Amino acid sequence: MRESLIFSFLCQCLQQFDKKRHLSQQHKAIQNLKPDWYQVTSLADTHYVLPSLYYQLQEKRLLQFLPEDIQISIADIYTLNRSRNDRIRREIHRIAGLLNPAGIEPVFIKGSAAMLMDLYDEPGLRIMGDVDLLLRKNEILTCTELMRSVGYAPIEGLYLPDADGHYHGFPLVHDNHSIRFEIHERLANDPVLESESIINDSVQIQIKDRVVRIPSKEHFAINNILHHQVYDGGMENEELLLYQLLDLYTIREKYERQLDWKAVGAFFTDHSLQEPFCFSMDMLKKYFNQRIPGKIPFSLNCRIRYRQNRNRFQKLIQQLKFIQPE
Repeated sequence: MRESLIFSFLCQCLQQFDKKRHLSQQHKAIQNLKPDWYQVTSLADTHYVLPSLYYQLQEKRLLQFLPEDIQISIADIYTLNRSRNDRIRREIHRIAGLLNPAGIEPVFIKGSAAMLMDLYDEPGLRIMGDVDLLLRKNEILTCTELMRSVGYAPIEGLYLPDADGHYHGFPLVHDNHSIRFEIHERLANDPVLESESIINDSVQIQIKDRVVRIPSKEHFAINNILHHQVYDGGMENEELLLYQLLDLYTIREKYERQLDWKAVGAFFTDHSLQEPFCFSMDMLKKYFNQRIPGKIPFSLNCRIRYRQNRNRFQKLIQQLKFIQPE
């Protein structure tokens, strides 16, 4: 199978279980396709979605079609990732216990936000590299000092461009585990979505006796698109990170009726970023069969321009490079 076909098949496997479609139909389709499961799981591993693949194959009773060694391997990876995410949640609880008495309620973003909002059905599905938290500028020094007081320290020898003005400080790590925390003042060096807006609209989450925050659902979706399509140049470089697309797919599956798409569309319109938004929606339509949200308040000129560029977008989607996340 060509890599683009493997990618499309992988996305089909990652889609949530459709109870309306009989299992025997899915099994027959798999048998007819005869995918190379070594290629499929290798690509899933490259894109940090192997635990999600394992879970969905288990839900759809498709694991039986995989070679036994792959079944054992991906089950072990899922178990290890679940254990790591449990440790991350405990560390978030610990850090909140340091910060709350100082009047700080940290806003966790990206992967840690997905975990705290229970975006995925199981805690072991989302792989996280770093744990990112967003603070007001006047809270960062206090947070850093409190974390250092319990054994966290900056990673030695790490280079950050323009370190004094970088959007996050040096990652903090602890000798007892490999989890690294990044304290953000803003989302990027030149952010489109302002930190103050995210913090002001953030949602409170209770973890036992501690309080943390996560972005609103709209800000989570907006930042997902901005982070890859704009800040990392995904659309410009014709690159795709599947774990980010899977986050966007999952929040739509779980919270579509609660998402204020008018507000999301207005944000991208106000910042003249309609094309990255439409590009992300097209990828969701192509790879995950999700409809493009209606009632987006784009101007008539924007809609005309997008229709004119639609063929170019579709060509880009066909030619996407499926790269390994950093």
